Amino acid sequence: MFKFLKVIFLLIVLAAFAASVFFQLNYTKIHEELKTRLAAKISTLSDYSVSVGSIKYVPLQAVTVGNVRIYEKDEKDKLVARITDMTVTIDIPLLIRDKQLKTIIELSGLYTDHSLSDATVRTLSRAGTTFKEALDPAHVYSVSVIEGRVAARNVRLNDVFGVLDVDNMTIPSGKLHFTYNEDAYLLGFSRLAVNKYDLSLRSEDLNLSIDIAKTETALEISSLSGIYQVFYFDLKGEVSGIYSSEPALSMSGTVETDLTSFAQLPGEAGKLARDHTVSGKLSSSLFFNCTGLSLEKCSATATTAAENIRIDNILIPEITGKFSLDKGILTAPLINGTIYRGTLLCTLEVDFLKKNSPYTLRTVINNMDLGSFVRAVTDDKEQLFGTLNADLSLSGSSLYPETALGHGSVTVSDANLGTMPIATPLLGDWFSNVQNAFNWDTRENIEQAFMDFEIKDRHITTDDLTFLSDDMYITSEGYVDFDGNLDFNFQSFIRDTDPQEDEDWQTAIRNTVINLGKFVSKSRLSGTVKDPVWGI
Repeated sequence: MFKFLKVIFLLIVLAAFAASVFFQLNYTKIHEELKTRLAAKISTLSDYSVSVGSIKYVPLQAVTVGNVRIYEKDEKDKLVARITDMTVTIDIPLLIRDKQLKTIIELSGLYTDHSLSDATVRTLSRAGTTFKEALDPAHVYSVSVIEGRVAARNVRLNDVFGVLDVDNMTIPSGKLHFTYNEDAYLLGFSRLAVNKYDLSLRSEDLNLSIDIAKTETALEISSLSGIYQVFYFDLKGEVSGIYSSEPALSMSGTVETDLTSFAQLPGEAGKLARDHTVSGKLSSSLFFNCTGLSLEKCSATATTAAENIRIDNILIPEITGKFSLDKGILTAPLINGTIYRGTLLCTLEVDFLKKNSPYTLRTVINNMDLGSFVRAVTDDKEQLFGTLNADLSLSGSSLYPETALGHGSVTVSDANLGTMPIATPLLGDWFSNVQNAFNWDTRENIEQAFMDFEIKDRHITTDDLTFLSDDMYITSEGYVDFDGNLDFNFQSFIRDTDPQEDEDWQTAIRNTVINLGKFVSKSRLSGTVKDPVWGI
């Protein structure tokens, strides 16, 4: 970029100089003379060869250079940059009075490094003692971008403005403001050594510091650290093939976050954190490689660990997982953790290249201590116990949670649940009300329970929610939706006293309800999760 600015400065100075000296000549002669002198002078002073298609000017005011093409000097067929039109307006009174050059340059169609730019730029040179000094490109000390925009592949920057400091045709520091996807950014940089810079990039959600060095074919990133939204980065890597049509970015390092700060996020993640008490720490060691800014050509691997994840009163002490990204598909073949003395296992796949980023998720909970879980999430301190096993399969759009489709099951065994809220979160704290509604003569201890359920159209629906004691059982069918509305019908029965033998305890639980006993009563639960209503 800096070499191309040097070429632009030379064009500006030479055009201004040629216009001020030769404007009295006839038009045909001056056009050909200026084009020849410009091309020869730039080739002499730079590492490039130049061709100029046309020159137009208003005497003592402006010069327009058209169809400028810049080539590698040793490879004359290799186009480095081209400019459709460049108009230079000169502050003639300042030049004559103070021997100081001030110009306004309007660039249209500047093509370089696979990017296309339009810009209005102002340059200012130090005052000289002679006109020759005033027109010396080395005296330029400031370049201000008044207005500009840049388009490169899938990236478009608008409202570009800022100031670049210039020292002997190099740029030691500067600041640029621009907008990208309607977000405003500020880029600042300063030179640390030859071809080494310290950069900063800031926006409302971003604060990054970058140490970067340029080699012949790559940009080496020795440090990239900072914050994006609520994520802390500490990375390093390189951008290779910087002059090719598809440069490649390779980075490695760590990313960390504190879930307490998720309430600041937009979208569903932020809403969840604002509606609930969320905490815990998450860290990832990652490596990724991306070619040509295309997700389809990106690959990544990450090992992630989370500690003390809490959502309201639910605590997961630890979770670990390995993730990979290849051709736009994120996979996590095994995410495992511990939850109330049990194990939590998950698999995940998300296809970011397909519309709405569809996902599939499976979660399995084995041998969770239900008593510890209930005491943690409710105020019930009874000495309850039981073992919970659950299985959930889910799919849908990552962008639209309401599209979730799935099914699963929950089973509780080896239990003494007493009057506990057995079907949290379907029933909450209301199981004791169930017992009262059925007018049982004695309190029955619930020893087993199971439920199969389906998730569809923002509803969780079951037709076999069942609670079992030695002498009775309760069955229920109904739903709870994503907004917290619920509607369940309950029936209670006297159990058959001669249960058959079965191969395993899961089969035994279900087979106990095949031979129905004597019907006792029925009840209905409706309303909302926060405000349930019992009736008949």
